[in-house]
Amino acid sequence: AAESATEEGLDTSDSFACSAQLASASGLVVIKGFVVFECIGPGEGTLGFVAFRHWWNASPGGAWLDRSQPLVPASSGDGRVL
Repeated sequence: AAESATEEGLDTSDSFACSAQLASASGLVVIKGFVVFECIGPGEGTLGFVAFRHWWNASPGGAWLDRSQPLVPASSGDGRVL
């Protein structure tokens, strides 16, 4: 059902609209929360954290599904985004 929503013009640039569209099209539950990123400075020190409001979906079995675009590009494998 999620695939059919994608074919019908799913707006993946906006997590709020994306999750609402999937819920409407497929009956998935909307989960409302935050995505939290750790800001790492030079060396090994953590500068702090930043959080963004973000919505995603959950299947009836409880598995989470997020069809929205990533907020940051894929890392080079070491988990750091520069």
